[in-house]
Amino acid sequence: MVNAGTLRPNYPLVVVDSLSVNFEHRESSIAAIEEISFEVGAGEFVSICGPSGSGKTTLLRSIAGLCELTSGEIRIHDSVGRDGAHRIGYVVQDYSSSLFPWLTAFRNVELATRASKMNKSERQSSVEEALELVGLAKVGKKYPWELSGGMQQRVAIARALASGAQLLLMDEPFASIDAHTRFELEDLVKSIALARGTTVIMVTHDIDEAVYMSNRVLGMNGTPGKIVSDYSISFPFPRSQIAVRSDPRFVAVRNALYTDLQPARGDGESAATMAQELIGFLRKQKCQFAGGREEAEKFSAGETDIKLSRVIIDSLAAIELCIWIEDSWGIEINPDDLFVFESLGQLVEMAQ
Repeated sequence: MVNAGTLRPNYPLVVVDSLSVNFEHRESSIAAIEEISFEVGAGEFVSICGPSGSGKTTLLRSIAGLCELTSGEIRIHDSVGRDGAHRIGYVVQDYSSSLFPWLTAFRNVELATRASKMNKSERQSSVEEALELVGLAKVGKKYPWELSGGMQQRVAIARALASGAQLLLMDEPFASIDAHTRFELEDLVKSIALARGTTVIMVTHDIDEAVYMSNRVLGMNGTPGKIVSDYSISFPFPRSQIAVRSDPRFVAVRNALYTDLQPARGDGESAATMAQELIGFLRKQKCQFAGGREEAEKFSAGETDIKLSRVIIDSLAAIELCIWIEDSWGIEINPDDLFVFESLGQLVEMAQ
């Protein structure tokens, strides 16, 4: 159950209490997140960081009231009513599909005010203020397809702010934007949140981004996803991208969080068992050998001191191998990085 109402002083804005969410798939039930509990105070900027499949977006969608909860409760504004539900803003990753291409930037932002009790004049003022906050005061008459990717995401952020949202939920909001624009938007969102006293909960894969922007970072890991760490970030605001990211304290928190978010590897299997699984998969791919008959015989015998570069894998097979590694061992690896490993055995050691 998700409850939303009027904010009371000295109360946490968001309380997640023993939350679990399962998804039904055919005749089975898949646990996405399990027994998650935390609080977010008014005005906090909290990032939720974790690997793919750890339930970050499911958690965010649950807070937004977009997922059916299996057990537990989410309380927003510490009220049992839904009177304040419309004051939750939500920004998604794919800005191109979140904006209506047949509406101008102004009309896209205005949509967020339609459910409010504002009159026409108040709605116009709210939209103009939101566009000005994100630096788009002069583009209200332009359509999304006339704007750059960064500007489109600014429109999406303005729309989330236009209703006077006290709680802003953001799901990978900068993932599809170039690095320079990303840094600009990170600073923009943080400055707006500070100026308006907005509470922000942001999902991101980017550990550096999470540590830089947040008061707190929650680490999620595992399947089903659970909170595995909770770091308070003490850098004062406003923050400098260069100064903070080069600070030894930033590096220490980032490294600690990175360690927390490493997937459970090998599920307790022995190296020998994992090696046989890997070789079994490669055999199914009908691999050829650049190393000739001797290495082919070693491979057939189950030996693992063979370089992956000696196993000729086409691009499709490399992608399939990476998918298999993630599904079997819970490790994300880029196909281009496969040949960094000196041997099949080293790949197995990394996975343990």
